[in-house]
Amino acid sequence: MKLNFKSKELLVNITMDKSITDKDYFIAELKQRIRLKIGFQISTMPDCNKLSEEISAIGLSGVSGITIYRVFIHKHKDHQHYKNTLHILTNFIGFNRWDDFVEDVKKNRLKLHQPLNADNTSNKNSLIFHCIQQECFNPLEAYFDSIEDFEHDLKFEINLDVYDSLLKVENPFSFYKRFAKNKFVRKYLFEYGFDPSFRIKDYDEGFDFYVDGIKPDESELELRVYIFGFSVLLRHYYIHKNFPESIKVARKLYHNTEYIDKELEGIYIFPRMRFLCYKVWYMVMNEQHKNTIEQYVEDLLEYCKTIYPKHNETERKIIYYVMAETFIYADINNKYHLALKAIFIEEFNHLPSIIFDKNLLHSLSYFESNGLMFHRPL
Repeated sequence: MKLNFKSKELLVNITMDKSITDKDYFIAELKQRIRLKIGFQISTMPDCNKLSEEISAIGLSGVSGITIYRVFIHKHKDHQHYKNTLHILTNFIGFNRWDDFVEDVKKNRLKLHQPLNADNTSNKNSLIFHCIQQECFNPLEAYFDSIEDFEHDLKFEINLDVYDSLLKVENPFSFYKRFAKNKFVRKYLFEYGFDPSFRIKDYDEGFDFYVDGIKPDESELELRVYIFGFSVLLRHYYIHKNFPESIKVARKLYHNTEYIDKELEGIYIFPRMRFLCYKVWYMVMNEQHKNTIEQYVEDLLEYCKTIYPKHNETERKIIYYVMAETFIYADINNKYHLALKAIFIEEFNHLPSIIFDKNLLHSLSYFESNGLMFHRPL
C-alpha cells in the first residue's frame, strides 16, 4: 500500500533528521524521563494502556497503548516512529515539541558526558574504568574531590559511569578498600546509587568496608549508616538463601542495640522500614512461633496505617516496597498481603487495574523507588 503525502510527512525516521545524530540515545532518554514521571517501568501491555490513559487524562491528543508498546517494548531496528507520537510523548514531560526535547538532551549530554566519561550508549571504556582497572587511584580520588560542588544530577551521572565501570573491571576489591570511606563514593555508589540486585562483583565486600568502624551509638548519622549498611546486606544474603551470613548480619542489627529504638523515628524512612521489617526474616530464621511472627506483622501493618498520612508519594512507595518484599520472602499469610494493599489503595489506583488482584511480587516494580533501578533496570 502506498502512503499518501500526509502519511509520509508524519512517518519520520529519526536518523533522517540531520540535527539528530543518535536515534537510540534520544529515544532511550525519552523513555527514561517518562518512567521517572510516572514512577514505574513500562514493561507490559497493561503498563502501556495505563500510560495512554495518563496522557489523555491531562488533555493531550491520544496515543494508543499499542503505539506506546512499539516505543517502549517492541524492538525492531527498522521500525519508524510517527513524529506526531514523539511530539505528544514529549508534551507529556513538559516540552512543546520533539525537536525542543532533542535540543535539551543535546545540551545536557554535552554537560554530563565530559571527556572523562563515556556515555551510556557507547561501547568505549571511560577514563574512570581505566583508572579503576589499573588501580590508578590518586587522580581518581582528586577527581571525586573536585566535583563536590557539582549539582546532584551531574554527580549521579558520574556515579553511573563508576557503576558501569565496576561492572566490567576484573577485581573491584582494591577500589572498595580505597574508596569505601570517600565522601562521593559513599553517598553516590553505596547510597543514592545503591544496586539492590548486587550486580557488581563482590559488592557485599564493598559494603563491609562501608560499615567498617561505624559506631551507631555516637550520632544519628552513624546510626543511619549502620542500619542502612547492615540491612541491605541482610536483605542480600536472606533472599539468596545464604542463611549463615544472614544470621550473622541480623545479630548486628537486633542484638544489644536497644538504643536504636529511641532514635529510630528520626531516621529516614528507607533504613527505618528496613530495620523494622527485616526483623520478620530474623524471626523466621530463629524459628519463632508462627503466632509470634504474625503478631509482629500485625503491628507493622498498624504502624504503616499510622505513618501513611505523614509521608509523601515517594516515601509511601518505599514503605510499601519494603513491607511487600518482606512478606513475599518470609512466606507471610496471604491475608496480610491483602491488608497491606488495602492501606495503599490510592497508590494502586494509579497503576494498571489488574495489578491489585495479582500476587504481591507483581506489584514490586511499580513501587520501586531506588534511583539506580530507573537508570539501570534489570
